[in-house]
Amino acid sequence: MVGEFIKVNRSIPSGYSLILNTEFGNKRVEIVAPDGVIENAFHYIDLESTFFNLDVGENRFSFITDGGKPEVYVEYKNRFLSV
Repeated sequence: MVGEFIKVNRSIPSGYSLILNTEFGNKRVEIVAPDGVIENAFHYIDLESTFFNLDVGENRFSFITDGGKPEVYVEYKNRFLSV
């Protein structure tokens, strides 16, 4: 995961949410308006971006913005494989 990034080439208005889902087989980028309307925003992703997967154990993230004071939340789900 070192050096991988996801860059969104779009301003996100105040009150809107940007959802990045890197789940295997379910990768999505969405912008959610305050009224709940969801816009597919996959086409705003920078072509150099990589939809990384989390490593087992500790993962570190950085968040960089050109302005504003966004709140950032990270959610994850444990995925287990069994035989």
